[in-house]
Order: sequence, then C-alpha cells, then structure tokens
Amino acid sequence: MTVDAAPLTAENFFPDSSPFEIGLLEFATLTVLIEVPIFFLCGWRKFSDCAFFAGVNVISNLLLNEFLQATTAEYWQIIFPCEFFVVLLEFVLCSYRFGMSKKIFATLLLTNAASFFIGLVLEFWEVI
Repeated sequence: MTVDAAPLTAENFFPDSSPFEIGLLEFATLTVLIEVPIFFLCGWRKFSDCAFFAGVNVISNLLLNEFLQATTAEYWQIIFPCEFFVVLLEFVLCSYRFGMSKKIFATLLLTNAASFFIGLVLEFWEVI
C-alpha cells in the first residue's frame, strides 16, 4: 500500500492563512542581518546581548510588517509613524535588559535608520 503525499514545501508548511508568511520571515531575517552587526559595533559585545537584540528585532519586525499588510493607508503616509513606534517598542523591551540610557536609544535609532535605508536601496534596485 502506498500513500501519495504532497511534497513538503514552504507553501504547504506555511499556508496562505498562516500569520507567518515566508515574506515576513525573510524581512525579519534581513533586518536581523543588518541590525545585529551594527548593534555589535556600537559596543554591545556579549553574545547574549546580541541574541536578545535579535529576538526583539524579530518581534518588532513581524509586528510592523503584519500591520503594514493589514492597513489600507498608503505606505509613505504611515511608515514614519510606524518606525517611530518600532523604535519606542524596542526601547521599552531593551530597557528591561540594558536599562534606560541614551546609549541604547541612540543605538536603536542608528540600527533602525540603517535597516530602513538599506531596505529602501534594496527595494529600489528590486533586490527584494
């Protein structure tokens, strides 16, 4: 007796109704790949600090991109207020681990600005 089963693909593993679409995971991964090295270069050298920061980034990125897909507003009308709330959310989450400081806030501004502009460049060149 044989059983015909569909091959395991991303579409089968993450169906259209799933809140975790492949595109969202790719964006979150790209954000981590951009922001964590900058975070490291800003002086946060412990592996556990960088891992925590990566987790915070995945959470904030998935929330942001899910919201952007759900909204009917124009992208350029809403992206800057959304980025403000992302920095605020990340600051609150990172403050539990690193304390509220100007250094962590400046680092978050730098990392988020860098990933935003790199994302614009990649989108402009139609890489992503």
